[in-house]
Amino acid sequence: MKEKIGQIAPKISDVIAGIHQRSPHARVMVVGYPDLFPEDGVGCTSASVPFAAGDFAYLRDTEKELNAMLAGQAALADAQYVDTYTPTIGHDVCRPTGERWIETLAPATPAAPMHPNAEGEQAMATAVEQAVAIAGSTACNAVTRHAGHRTLSDVRGPAHRAARFSRE
Repeated sequence: MKEKIGQIAPKISDVIAGIHQRSPHARVMVVGYPDLFPEDGVGCTSASVPFAAGDFAYLRDTEKELNAMLAGQAALADAQYVDTYTPTIGHDVCRPTGERWIETLAPATPAAPMHPNAEGEQAMATAVEQAVAIAGSTACNAVTRHAGHRTLSDVRGPAHRAARFSRE
């Protein structure tokens, strides 16, 4: 799998470069994968999660390698990586319905197999919203620094992140 992940890296870089080429002023964000498997590597083999007990740690580590590659390619290509793994730890496929945000191969809630359910999607969306808000704040600060006729007058919290500019 390491080899496959390595083979994907240049493709990720090419996609980011293509976005920058077509949209030179765009802020590009690469969204990582959520926590699919138990952080402690302990498995939960069942009919709906039919992986061998020893595979859980391997799959978790492979996912972390994939996320690290995405983060690395984002950094190399002037893009921002959005970590959705960390905020979803503890809500993996082995958790019971109601606690898990990643569904099993036989989903108990509306979701594709081995994909985030509504709670998982919300957690990922929150991570992206926070990254966008921080990027917006950073962009506003850059505008303030580089445009002497503008000042940052108000930045609200993440739910209502907005920048207002006024003439000096």
